[in-house]
Amino acid sequence: MNVMRNVLTNYQYDSINSFTRRTEELSALVSRMEQKINNAIQLTASIESHARLGAELLNVMDTSNAIVAKESGLVKVRSEEIRNAAEEQKNASGEIVKSVAGINELTQANASGALKITESADTVLSMSDVLKKPC
Repeated sequence: MNVMRNVLTNYQYDSINSFTRRTEELSALVSRMEQKINNAIQLTASIESHARLGAELLNVMDTSNAIVAKESGLVKVRSEEIRNAAEEQKNASGEIVKSVAGINELTQANASGALKITESADTVLSMSDVLKKPC
C-alpha cells in the first residue's frame, strides 16, 4: 500500500506540476494578450484623436472656403464696377475728342472769317483812300 501511496503521490505531484506549468503558460499568454489589447486601445484612442483633428481641420477649411468664396464674389462685383467705370470713361473721352474736334472746326471757321473780315477791311480802306482823292 505504501507503494501505491507513493505512486499515487508521485502522480499527484506530477499532475500538480503539470497544472502549475500550464497555469503559468496560460498566465503568460493572458499577460501578452492584455498587453496587445492595451496597445489596441491606445491605437484606437490615437485614431480617434486624429479623426477629431481631421474633422476640425475640415471645419476650418470649410470656413476658409466660405470666406474665399464671399471675398471672390466681392472682387467680382468690384471688377464689374471698375469695368463699367472704365467703359464710361472711354465714352466720356470719346465725347471730349468730339468736342475738341468741334472746337477746332469752329476755331478754323472763325480764323477763316477773321481773314475775310481783314480782307474786306483792307478793301474798304482802299476804297476809302480812292474816294478821299480829289478827282
